[in-house]
Amino acid sequence: MYDHLGHAAGNELGQAVAYAAAKAGVKHQIRKLKMSYYTGNIHTYPSEFLDEYFGTKVTEPTKYPKGSLLNELPPSDYQMGN
Repeated sequence: MYDHLGHAAGNELGQAVAYAAAKAGVKHQIRKLKMSYYTGNIHTYPSEFLDEYFGTKVTEPTKYPKGSLLNELPPSDYQMGN
């Protein structure tokens, strides 16, 4: 998600994305990362999924397409701009 957002997602947002991906049947890959600020495994997701998740969710948290699995997630402080 770092590549998509331009910053680290953090644990709470990472868990929310993982949950949404699992509910949508989107498969992730695990990549090993070794940087000065973080060493460990990260989950990567298809760009199309992240575009859908963040494209609408960050700017319009209550206006997802009907039937979207994103409607089932509770809003977080990140999504509400707090």
